[in-house]
Amino acid sequence: MEAADNIDNGLISKNNHLYEVFTTIAEKYQDKPAIITESQSISYNDLKQESIYLGAYLENLSKNTGEIIGIFLDRSADYVVAIMSILKAKMTFLPIDQYYPNERIKYIINDSKVKIIITKKK
Repeated sequence: MEAADNIDNGLISKNNHLYEVFTTIAEKYQDKPAIITESQSISYNDLKQESIYLGAYLENLSKNTGEIIGIFLDRSADYVVAIMSILKAKMTFLPIDQYYPNERIKYIINDSKVKIIITKKK
């Protein structure tokens, strides 16, 4: 019900970009947990700061608004940071499931013409 209250109170416009909505929420709940996993907890402020940092890095890599950025990560806090960073940079994210067969992954990458993929060394 709180999300509906935020829209009704004018805190969030129905016309806002998803990242703008996230920023509004992050400013209101700065120190509250945004992500809780078995191994970590990330506050809204930390999530916002990490997304700003990675978003700026992506903007430097590609000046094309709308660029497709692949995400090749396990479902984790890093996955959420990647999504928010891509949205912050006004780019498009393409989730690539790590458990797909290699041929399927290659097809997705080639077909989408993705040039940048966010991943993590294991």
